[in-house]
Amino acid sequence: MKRLRLIVFGLGILLLLCQPVSALQFFSGEMQTPETISPVPPGTYGGAYDGKYFVPDPGRISGNPSGSTIWVVGSSGGSPTKFAPTPTQAFNASTLGGLFLPNDSYWGTNAGKYLTVGWNVSGSVYTSGINVYNADGTYTTLWSDIGYLPKTPAIAPAGWGVYGGQLIVTDGGPNVYAINSSGNRTSIVSDPVYNTETARFGLAFAPAGWGTVGGDLLTNRTSDGTIFAVEPDGDESIFASLVLAQGTFGLRQMTFGPDGFIPGYGELLFVSVSGSRYGGGTLGDVLALDSAGNVIASLREDIGLIKFDPRGLYFTDDGKLLISDASDPIWIATGADFQRTAVPEPTTMLLLGSGLLGLWGFRRKFRK
Repeated sequence: MKRLRLIVFGLGILLLLCQPVSALQFFSGEMQTPETISPVPPGTYGGAYDGKYFVPDPGRISGNPSGSTIWVVGSSGGSPTKFAPTPTQAFNASTLGGLFLPNDSYWGTNAGKYLTVGWNVSGSVYTSGINVYNADGTYTTLWSDIGYLPKTPAIAPAGWGVYGGQLIVTDGGPNVYAINSSGNRTSIVSDPVYNTETARFGLAFAPAGWGTVGGDLLTNRTSDGTIFAVEPDGDESIFASLVLAQGTFGLRQMTFGPDGFIPGYGELLFVSVSGSRYGGGTLGDVLALDSAGNVIASLREDIGLIKFDPRGLYFTDDGKLLISDASDPIWIATGADFQRTAVPEPTTMLLLGSGLLGLWGFRRKFRK
């Protein structure tokens, strides 16, 4: 009987360790298709938005092609407000991504300002627009051309080939390109894996030493689970080919999480999986990948939502994950909300083994 009690006690502890202990928390809502989440650097626009987040929202592109908005969300969430609610210049019809430019001399008069990428459409003609905003909502166009559909921007790390400090942008086609402070565009990928419908969307720079792709630019595909690795010289390879759940539509935004966000693992790549093409889907997910391209955790399981269509991802300073949901809200997630799909790394197994040894020692002491 004593042995049975100890076994039940040990199994109870193991089950407790394996169970999620929290569910997603509501952060902000009243949006249609929120995308990237960008914290406002202190002092930007005279400090009017310090501690807040800028979130572009293209609306439902298929049914509302001129509904783009830039939302301002407070540090504690709640109802958003519109950035420059009465602009004298219209936003791009589809404004899909944004960031704050570095506040340095390289970017000149645009330094520290908010930038968005997107496009306008007239008939069957698509015209890209990469705009940099002033405090009153007016903007200057850094770059524009016909036939491009820029999706997500990032700033290349210093020393990333000849593109360090430049704006890197994914496009709906095979392009990944760099745009310098003068608005000159250069294609980066010399020989794309897919020369036609690459359908690139998200991008993130892998930390140095992160497996075989450390320091590379990772981009993904909206039409399936492919993640590419791009080196500064333009060479491209496939980093991961994820098998996505039925009912999902491909990959969207990506970001790297802090060490230990999911206990037992170091820095992981987090990828949003779309539940629809234009927002309002129900079967999306957020996946966590290790440096070998293995999916080690999934958010979809047991989060208590009847619809979930994630896009933008941002880790806050206190180690929580903000998730833009194209079914409307922005959610807060913690590592406990993720369901593991892989065997823990050796460090985790060592901790687990130590716990079991502790139970065994307790059993021996109990028997004496």
